[in-house]
Amino acid sequence: MKPTTFYERAEYIRINSDRYLTRYFDRMLLEGGKVQNIYRKVNKRQDEIGGDRYRKYGRFKKDRTFWGHIGVRIKMEGFVICVNKRSVLDLNTTQEELENILKENAYIKLIGVYDDLMGKC
Repeated sequence: MKPTTFYERAEYIRINSDRYLTRYFDRMLLEGGKVQNIYRKVNKRQDEIGGDRYRKYGRFKKDRTFWGHIGVRIKMEGFVICVNKRSVLDLNTTQEELENILKENAYIKLIGVYDDLMGKC
């Protein structure tokens, strides 16, 4: 059965995060942390299971990069990613803003889906 609510999806991510890199990445977002730490953990896990999907930070709307994965999750699944507990990433976030988030090593966390939270941090 496919998860339908955010809470079911969150539990599904937690349970199945060891098998797939994308779910591992989602679990890191769900747990929250500093951007650079999440990036390092995802890349370390990637080294363990193989592949080179998230080696580049990339563009927000381009898949197979660090920011691309987050952008796709926002677009396709309505994820709400909170930055420093005060602002939300959305598809209009500029590349410059993403670079600043990375440079300042901001705290990011998946806090829900848009339908549940209406985009609020």
